[in-house]
Amino acid sequence: MAENGLLPSEHKDKLKRLLELKNEKTKLDSDRKAIVAEQAELYEQMFKVFTDEEIPKITLEIEGKNRTFFRKQEAFPKVDDFEEMKGWLLENNKEYMIKETVNAQTLRSFCNERRDDNLPLPDGVSTFDKNTIGIK
Repeated sequence: MAENGLLPSEHKDKLKRLLELKNEKTKLDSDRKAIVAEQAELYEQMFKVFTDEEIPKITLEIEGKNRTFFRKQEAFPKVDDFEEMKGWLLENNKEYMIKETVNAQTLRSFCNERRDDNLPLPDGVSTFDKNTIGIK
């Protein structure tokens, strides 16, 4: 069993590379967050312009291609009262929308705990194990 310092240099280089990649990914994630924030701000500004100016759509030539921009609104619902919603769906023949689920993150944590305690998984559950190296 290799102890600290006894790992061959080729493996140390791979561990150093893992740290470099982790740091690079952290920077890219940060850059992505900044881009998403700027994009959200511009969406909001332009949605207001399209609404205030009553513009349904506009086509502009950008980089040699015609690009059409249009106002779009999407709903992201949150269920405030599941039983009330379920009743409405059943009354309106929309029962196909009702699904029984288990939260994926909760199930993942539960399965990790069971594995760590050398206990079997519940019947009907299997896992795909992703092997990584932790870095602190």
